[in-house]
Amino acid sequence: MILGAYDAPIHLTDQQIQDLSVFVEGLINQVRSQAGNKPVVVTQGSLDYVKAMVAG
Repeated sequence: MILGAYDAPIHLTDQQIQDLSVFVEGLINQVRSQAGNKPVVVTQGSLDYVKAMVAG
């Protein structure tokens, strides 16, 4: 088995989680816009979910 960077614990601040979420939101919405779909939105609930996933 090969161990890599994904095996290490992830430590992100609330601001880093929010920044990454908004960045990914922009990428997703670029594609959704081209496909004629409504944009996705980062909500407090989605940020809380990410924090729970990162915390393990």
